[in-house]
Amino acid sequence: MRQLDRELSEYLETMVEGLGRSERRQALELYLTGLLLDGERESVEPMAARLVEDEGQVEAMRQRLRQCVARADWSDNEVRRRLARMLEGELPGVEAFVIDDTGFPKKGEHSVEVARQYSGTLGRTDNCQVAVSLHLAGDKGSGCIGMRLYLNEEWARDGERRAATGVPEQVHFERKSGLEEKRPRRSTPCARCRATPNSRSWCICGSCAGEWNATTRR
Repeated sequence: MRQLDRELSEYLETMVEGLGRSERRQALELYLTGLLLDGERESVEPMAARLVEDEGQVEAMRQRLRQCVARADWSDNEVRRRLARMLEGELPGVEAFVIDDTGFPKKGEHSVEVARQYSGTLGRTDNCQVAVSLHLAGDKGSGCIGMRLYLNEEWARDGERRAATGVPEQVHFERKSGLEEKRPRRSTPCARCRATPNSRSWCICGSCAGEWNATTRR
C-alpha cells in the first residue's frame, strides 16, 4: 500500500505541477483521491464526507472541492496533454486510436447531460450521462488521453439548465456520427500529445449508441 501511495503521489504531482497556487494543486489532489475512495456516489458532497474525519469539516471540504473543479481557472487541456505525453512514453509503437462512448448511470435533473438515453455500457436505455473518449492503444497496453461529456439534444436546447450548470455557449448539439468524421487520420499527429501513429495504425470507432456502425478504418 505504501508503494501505491507513493506512485499515486508522484503521478498526481506530475499532473498538477505548476497549475496555479499550491492550495489549488492540493485541492486537485484531494478531488482525485476522493474519486478513488470507496463509495457509490462520486459527486462533491459525498466525496467531501469521505475525505475528512470530523463531520464538522465536511462543508469546508465541499466548498474547497467545488471551488477547485467548478470555478478555479486552470487548464484541464494541459492536464490531458501531460497525460498523453506520459502515455506516449510508456506505450511506444502506438498501433491505433480508439474512439468510443461510455455511459455512467446517474439520477436527477441537475447534473449536466443526465437524461434517459441508450448506453452501450449498460446495454439498455436508462438515466445516465454519456461521454465520448479517445484512447491510444498498442501491444503494450492502452490509455485514455481525452474524454468529454456528450451534450444530447434535450440538454443542448434547454437554455435554463445550460446556464444553471455552466455549459459553455460554444458547446452545441452534435450527432455522434459527426464526431467520427473528426477522428484522427493515419498521417495526423495526436492533437494532445503530437504523437503520430505509424503507417500501420488504425482508428477504431465503437458503436456509440447505434449512431456509428462498428467500424475499423485506416
